[in-house]
Amino acid sequence: TPRQSGRITLVSDVFSSAVITSQPKLVICRHVLEHIGRPLEFLKTIHEAMAQWPDAYFFVEVPEAGWSAKPS
Repeated sequence: TPRQSGRITLVSDVFSSAVITSQPKLVICRHVLEHIGRPLEFLKTIHEAMAQWPDAYFFVEVPEAGWSAKPS
């Protein structure tokens, strides 16, 4: 469910095109792709949903692979 704090709306939910109800300025995806079974399909869904707003930014952050692969 969306949670509004000032000018920021946080949506902690599974992404679908229905989640974006008005033009976003920024969509952030932090440390999510490594938990998605089909990340390419997930990214395509976001791309298609945001295609109507070419001025919106999409930020993706994933863990640094070298750090994650360090031996214990």
